[in-house]
Amino acid sequence: WTAVWPFQFAEASEGEVADLQIAFTAEIMETWLLDATRTNGVDLESVAVGHLLGLGHSADESAAMYPSIGAGVRKVELSSDDVQGIQVLYGSK
Repeated sequence: WTAVWPFQFAEASEGEVADLQIAFTAEIMETWLLDATRTNGVDLESVAVGHLLGLGHSADESAAMYPSIGAGVRKVELSSDDVQGIQVLYGSK
């Protein structure tokens, strides 16, 4: 995401106020995994960041924001539809 929009992600230090916070519950982690490549889980990272940034689902099957993803699949490369969506909201880099 950071390659196509004018903002950067950085982990906040303990006690530092963050602009965006991401938290996962144990219940979610049973089905949705941050690293789905090592199991049959579904990759949460591929679509969660887009939703946090304000994107909805895409009709483009190659997009990270496509509403369906197979078990063990990661979509870490953004499609042109993903890029266009984020740049409409925040501008380009």
